[in-house]
Amino acid sequence: MKNVRKKLIPFISILILILSSSFLVMANVNPVVDEAKLLSQDERNQLMESIEVFRKEYNMDLVIVTSNDLEGKKPRDYADDYYDYNGYGLGDNKSGLLLLIDMDDRNIWISTSGDAIEYFTDDRIESIIADISKYLSNGEYFDACNIFLTDIKHYINDGIPEGQYTYSEEDNTVKIVLIALVSSAIVAGVTCIFVVNSYKNSKSVSSTNYVDNNSIVFTKRRDVFVSTFTTKTKIEKNNNRGGGGSSTHTSSSGNTHGGGGGSF
Repeated sequence: MKNVRKKLIPFISILILILSSSFLVMANVNPVVDEAKLLSQDERNQLMESIEVFRKEYNMDLVIVTSNDLEGKKPRDYADDYYDYNGYGLGDNKSGLLLLIDMDDRNIWISTSGDAIEYFTDDRIESIIADISKYLSNGEYFDACNIFLTDIKHYINDGIPEGQYTYSEEDNTVKIVLIALVSSAIVAGVTCIFVVNSYKNSKSVSSTNYVDNNSIVFTKRRDVFVSTFTTKTKIEKNNNRGGGGSSTHTSSSGNTHGGGGGSF
């Protein structure tokens, strides 16, 4: 029995060391990175507590980053890289979202990864951007972050939209180019055929062949503009933004991300 214990002690020690290291790594991953100094310490603490609860409940990461300098990168690239190179994401597929608030050019970007790509379609992200933009425009940064959290939980609770699909922007771009080239070739071919046929069937004619000099009488006529009437019909906006596709792209790290952005 003593020999068994002696053999188990090193194994247990190594296991404890590994678990402790993993805990320290997770503890050092900051979910609220306020580089632009938009939030007070109390506000940052409240957001971090809410995000920790969110992580445990939904097994999905959530990050909020504010910045005054994107280092020459586009918002999408900066958000994706920040997520990938700073150890964010839960599970094997690194599920989670990152909200980037760029104060330099006043842009917003939401980067999605893993399972979040399916939950947050382009339409849903567009809706979230619209919700938080008005708060950011008014300088209500803490409220904007809370609205972001509320919307995220709302859509996850709703589940993956029925009929949701994922497509690559890179593949879609190639398809669009090919379709445009084929369409242009078809239009050009039809136009050439029409011109050639018109030329073959045409013949020289004179207007005197069709005009009877004794059958036309010209009179003076003047139109007077009186008034105009305009009828306006309100077109109701479709606010159902639940379904649709999730566009994806490949980041510099080689990972797949979804997302979308806007300005405020």
